Amino acid sequence: AAAAAAADTAAAVPPAARPPMHRYPASYWTQFVVLCRRSFMAQMRNPTDVASRTLLSTWIGIIIGLVFVANPPGPYGVFHRLAALFFSMELFQLLPFCYMSLYIADRKFYAADVAGGLYHPAAYYLGHTAAASPLIALNALIGGLTVYGLANLRYTPAAVLTFAGLSVLGGLLALQLVV
Repeated sequence: AAAAAAADTAAAVPPAARPPMHRYPASYWTQFVVLCRRSFMAQMRNPTDVASRTLLSTWIGIIIGLVFVANPPGPYGVFHRLAALFFSMELFQLLPFCYMSLYIADRKFYAADVAGGLYHPAAYYLGHTAAASPLIALNALIGGLTVYGLANLRYTPAAVLTFAGLSVLGGLLALQLVV
C-alpha cells in the first residue's frame, strides 16, 4: 500500500516541478569531448609554444646525452649508465612544469564555467589530460630517446622499448601534477 501511495504522489507531481535528472546541461561524454577539443585547439593555436616545448625536450636530451656520451664499457660504466637513466627520467618528469602558462591561462575559463554549472570538474580534468597527453608523450620520447642514443645504452629492441615506455609513462604521470 505504501508503494502504491508513493507511485501516486510521484505521478501527481507535474514534470516541470520535478528535479532535473542531471545537474549539467550536457551529458558527461559531450562535456568531455567539448573540453578535450577546446584544450587541444588552445594548444594547437600556439605553434610557437608547441615548437618550443619540443625543442626544449630535444635540447635537454642532447645535453644529458653529451654529459654521458663517454660511458666506459663493462662494469665500470654501470654507475654512469644508471646516472644517465636517472637524470633523464627526472628531468623529463619535471619538464611538464615548464608548460604551466597554458594551464594558468585556462584557469579563469575553468572557474567561470564551473561556477556557471556548464560542466563537471572531472570532465575538465580528463578532457584536458587527454588533449595534452600526445604532446607530452611525444616530447618525452624525443628527449628520452636522444639521451638513450647518446649515452650509448643497450640497443636491443626490448631495452629501447622499455625505456621509451617508461619515459612516456613518467611524462604522463608528471602531467597529473600540473593539471
